[in-house]
Amino acid sequence: MELGFGQLLDIVAEMHPGVDPGIVSARLKYFQRLPEPFPSKATVIGAGARAEYSADDLLGLVLAFEVLASGIAPLQAATLVRDGWKNLSRSFAKAWAARALHEPMVVMMRVEGLGSKRGAAGSTTVGDEVDLRNWAVGKDTEDRRLVVFEMGRVARSLDAALSATQPFKRVLTILKLIETWRQAVLAQVPIRRTGT
Repeated sequence: MELGFGQLLDIVAEMHPGVDPGIVSARLKYFQRLPEPFPSKATVIGAGARAEYSADDLLGLVLAFEVLASGIAPLQAATLVRDGWKNLSRSFAKAWAARALHEPMVVMMRVEGLGSKRGAAGSTTVGDEVDLRNWAVGKDTEDRRLVVFEMGRVARSLDAALSATQPFKRVLTILKLIETWRQAVLAQVPIRRTGT
């Protein structure tokens, strides 16, 4: 059992109450129409063409919407999350396990290419203070941006959105999907999608 488009829409809209649900829906549809659908191509079930999304898809979208909230355009947001997914997913998996502790877990991503003549968006994780300092005092005048994720807050916000938008039994099912995802990510096991 995975998530449908309407459930994704409800969850993400609940996490971003200041954003009109119509805009959230448009962004979700935009992500799915990209040449490389983001976060992945939905699994289409049956003749009614019902799309289903995995826990991995949900969490990628949650983080992409966090990037959108920082003012970065949708294509660059999708690229940033896709390029940094290995590090972001591991950080989110750790934050999910510790979400009740209310401890900060900050992850910074460098955003390269935005506003530059090269135009190619990309990202890398900022590993430590020295890495951040070296990047900040670079040799050229290229636009330099950081996206900062407070993963603990994002995990708690997702947890609250699930409870606010889904029936209790469905919440338990989604929590089980996320827990399976979390264990797979931390064990570095490839995540298999059902129906493919």
